[in-house]
Amino acid sequence: MSGYENGVEADAGYIPERGAAGFVPAPLAAAFAATCYRVFASDGPVFDLRIGAAQPQFDQWLRRHGACRWAIVTAHNPHARQLSAQENAARDRVLAQRLQSHGWRRLRSIHLADAGDWPAEEGFLVLDVSSEEALALAAEFDQVAIVAAEVGMRPSLQFREPHISCK
Repeated sequence: MSGYENGVEADAGYIPERGAAGFVPAPLAAAFAATCYRVFASDGPVFDLRIGAAQPQFDQWLRRHGACRWAIVTAHNPHARQLSAQENAARDRVLAQRLQSHGWRRLRSIHLADAGDWPAEEGFLVLDVSSEEALALAAEFDQVAIVAAEVGMRPSLQFREPHISCK
């Protein structure tokens, strides 16, 4: 799949290659892309979302629940630097409170690195949040990227600065 997003051409193999200011190092972007974003729906189903992979069953679930877009955010391990379990849990509680105070519907998620070389990170899939709002949350919690999509679209990585999408 290829496309043009925010002035940057993206395709299935696109990963920012430069580690200079404003770009995400390629190994970090690759690690985000090689992650299973497992989402626990409130009514029972579990969905394993992947960057660039169609998710027809999840899209059906979203339509049944009246959602048209979503984003996955976490408060764990800011700037992709590992924190202790206690620090991550405290940050997660603050994010949960922030989402609740805004009134966003949310589902629990856990992010599992395919390589097994990074601890599982908990987060939230937020329903009907715009990419801009989710990127603002990412900035608030010192995160490098979010995963986002609209119903019928494939999930993509969206990096904070510059706003580069990796489909």
